[in-house]
Amino acid sequence: MTVNVTLRYLSKEQVTIKKEITLESSCTAGELSARIIHEEEEKEGIRFSGANIAMVVNGRLAAPEQSLKDGDEMLILPVAAGG
Repeated sequence: MTVNVTLRYLSKEQVTIKKEITLESSCTAGELSARIIHEEEEKEGIRFSGANIAMVVNGRLAAPEQSLKDGDEMLILPVAAGG
């Protein structure tokens, strides 16, 4: 079973990157975000670490264990803090 997901996230330069990803099997939001963060950290192009992200699937905040389905759209967003 393949799962096609549209993924968006910010690069180090604060440019939105959009990727169409085909997964060979089911995957969770947390697994996919960890994979993407690892790949981008190796290229030094990502602007956030896995410890401070929010995942949004189809417009709703997603838990790391949420399964991704064919056609889902996922955003990986840095969590902002301030005071």
